[in-house]
Amino acid sequence: FDIDRFRECELLHSRWAMLGLTGAAVAEAATGISWADAGKVELEQPQYLGFPLPGLTVGTLTWIEVILMGYLEFARSAELDQDKRCYPGGAFDPLGYVANADAEEQFRLKTAELKHGRLAMVGMLIISAEAATGHGVLP
Repeated sequence: FDIDRFRECELLHSRWAMLGLTGAAVAEAATGISWADAGKVELEQPQYLGFPLPGLTVGTLTWIEVILMGYLEFARSAELDQDKRCYPGGAFDPLGYVANADAEEQFRLKTAELKHGRLAMVGMLIISAEAATGHGVLP
Protein backbone atom coordinates (compact mmCIF):
# COMPACT_ATOMS: atom_id res chain seq x y z
CA PHE A 1 0.00 0.00 0.00
CA ASP A 2 1.39 3.34 -1.06
CA ILE A 3 -0.11 6.80 -1.55
CA ASP A 4 -1.42 5.87 -5.01
CA ARG A 5 -3.35 2.93 -3.58
CA PHE A 6 -4.81 5.11 -0.82
CA ARG A 7 -5.81 7.67 -3.47
CA GLU A 8 -7.53 4.94 -5.47
CA CYS A 9 -9.37 3.64 -2.37
CA GLU A 10 -10.53 7.13 -1.42
CA LEU A 11 -11.82 7.71 -4.93
CA LEU A 12 -13.72 4.40 -4.98
CA HIS A 13 -15.21 5.00 -1.54
CA SER A 14 -16.25 8.51 -2.51
CA ARG A 15 -17.98 7.23 -5.66
CA TRP A 16 -19.87 4.62 -3.66
CA ALA A 17 -20.84 7.28 -1.10
CA MET A 18 -22.18 9.58 -3.83
CA LEU A 19 -24.17 6.70 -5.31
CA GLY A 20 -25.43 5.52 -1.91
CA LEU A 21 -26.46 8.95 -0.67
CA THR A 22 -28.36 9.68 -3.87
CA GLY A 23 -29.90 6.22 -3.87
CA ALA A 24 -31.04 6.46 -0.26
CA ALA A 25 -32.71 9.83 -0.82
CA VAL A 26 -34.38 8.85 -4.10
CA ALA A 27 -35.59 5.47 -2.81
CA GLU A 28 -36.98 7.03 0.34
CA ALA A 29 -38.75 9.74 -1.64
CA ALA A 30 -40.19 7.22 -4.12
CA THR A 31 -41.35 4.57 -1.65
CA GLY A 32 -41.82 6.41 1.64
CA ILE A 33 -39.78 3.71 3.39
CA SER A 34 -36.69 4.79 5.29
CA TRP A 35 -33.49 3.47 3.75
CA ALA A 36 -32.60 1.98 7.15
CA ASP A 37 -35.86 -0.04 7.17
CA ALA A 38 -35.64 -1.18 3.54
CA GLY A 39 -33.97 -4.45 4.54
CA LYS A 40 -36.95 -5.42 6.69
CA VAL A 41 -39.27 -4.93 3.72
CA GLU A 42 -36.98 -6.96 1.46
CA LEU A 43 -36.96 -9.87 3.90
CA GLU A 44 -40.75 -10.10 3.63
CA GLN A 45 -40.82 -10.17 -0.20
CA PRO A 46 -37.90 -9.24 -2.48
CA GLN A 47 -38.97 -6.46 -4.82
CA TYR A 48 -37.55 -3.93 -7.22
CA LEU A 49 -39.18 -0.50 -7.53
CA GLY A 50 -42.27 -1.89 -5.82
CA PHE A 51 -42.63 -4.85 -8.16
CA PRO A 52 -42.27 -8.25 -6.47
CA LEU A 53 -39.56 -10.62 -7.66
CA PRO A 54 -41.24 -14.04 -7.48
CA GLY A 55 -38.99 -17.04 -7.06
CA LEU A 56 -36.02 -15.04 -5.81
CA THR A 57 -34.95 -15.03 -2.19
CA VAL A 58 -32.71 -12.53 -0.48
CA GLY A 59 -30.00 -15.21 -0.38
CA THR A 60 -30.19 -15.73 -4.15
CA LEU A 61 -30.06 -12.00 -4.79
CA THR A 62 -27.04 -11.74 -2.49
CA TRP A 63 -25.17 -14.45 -4.40
CA ILE A 64 -25.98 -12.78 -7.73
CA GLU A 65 -24.63 -9.50 -6.40
CA VAL A 66 -21.48 -11.11 -4.96
CA ILE A 67 -20.70 -12.85 -8.24
CA LEU A 68 -21.33 -9.78 -10.40
CA MET A 69 -19.44 -7.37 -8.13
CA GLY A 70 -16.62 -9.88 -7.69
CA TYR A 71 -16.19 -10.13 -11.45
CA LEU A 72 -16.28 -6.35 -11.90
CA GLU A 73 -13.75 -5.80 -9.12
CA PHE A 74 -11.48 -8.50 -10.56
CA ALA A 75 -11.68 -6.91 -14.01
CA ARG A 76 -10.96 -3.45 -12.58
CA SER A 77 -7.98 -4.60 -10.57
CA ALA A 78 -6.53 -6.44 -13.58
CA GLU A 79 -5.64 -3.06 -15.10
CA LEU A 80 -2.02 -2.26 -14.25
CA ASP A 81 -2.06 1.43 -15.18
CA GLN A 82 -2.98 3.31 -11.98
CA ASP A 83 -4.54 6.24 -13.83
CA LYS A 84 -6.76 3.98 -15.94
CA ARG A 85 -7.84 2.10 -12.82
CA CYS A 86 -9.02 5.35 -11.24
CA TYR A 87 -10.35 7.05 -14.38
CA PRO A 88 -11.24 4.42 -17.00
CA GLY A 89 -12.95 6.80 -19.43
CA GLY A 90 -14.76 5.23 -22.38
CA ALA A 91 -18.26 4.20 -21.31
CA PHE A 92 -17.66 5.89 -17.94
CA ASP A 93 -17.27 9.27 -19.67
CA PRO A 94 -20.26 9.17 -22.04
CA LEU A 95 -20.42 12.92 -22.59
CA GLY A 96 -16.66 13.18 -23.18
CA TYR A 97 -16.02 15.79 -20.48
CA VAL A 98 -12.57 14.46 -19.58
CA ALA A 99 -11.66 13.09 -23.02
CA ASN A 100 -12.17 16.50 -24.65
CA ALA A 101 -10.60 18.57 -21.87
CA ASP A 102 -7.07 19.93 -21.59
CA ALA A 103 -4.81 18.97 -18.69
CA GLU A 104 -5.88 21.91 -16.51
CA GLU A 105 -9.60 21.16 -17.00
CA GLN A 106 -9.03 17.45 -16.31
CA PHE A 107 -7.33 18.32 -13.03
CA ARG A 108 -10.23 20.61 -12.10
CA LEU A 109 -12.82 17.92 -12.89
CA LYS A 110 -10.93 15.26 -10.93
CA THR A 111 -10.55 17.61 -7.97
CA ALA A 112 -14.26 18.46 -8.06
CA GLU A 113 -15.17 14.76 -8.12
CA LEU A 114 -12.99 14.08 -5.09
CA LYS A 115 -14.40 17.06 -3.17
CA HIS A 116 -17.97 15.99 -3.92
CA GLY A 117 -17.09 12.45 -2.89
CA ARG A 118 -15.64 13.57 0.42
CA LEU A 119 -18.80 15.56 1.09
CA ALA A 120 -20.90 12.49 0.23
CA MET A 121 -18.87 10.37 2.67
CA VAL A 122 -19.64 12.88 5.41
CA GLY A 123 -23.29 12.82 4.31
CA MET A 124 -23.38 9.02 4.59
CA LEU A 125 -21.95 9.29 8.09
CA ILE A 126 -24.65 11.79 9.02
CA ILE A 127 -27.58 9.78 7.65
CA SER A 128 -26.16 6.64 9.30
CA ALA A 129 -26.11 8.43 12.66
CA GLU A 130 -29.64 9.68 12.05
CA ALA A 131 -30.80 6.16 11.14
CA ALA A 132 -29.49 4.95 14.50
CA THR A 133 -31.88 7.40 16.16
CA GLY A 134 -34.82 6.30 13.97
CA HIS A 135 -34.81 9.10 11.41
CA GLY A 136 -34.70 8.75 7.65
CA VAL A 137 -32.90 10.80 5.01
CA LEU A 138 -35.86 13.05 4.32
CA PRO A 139 -37.74 15.01 7.00
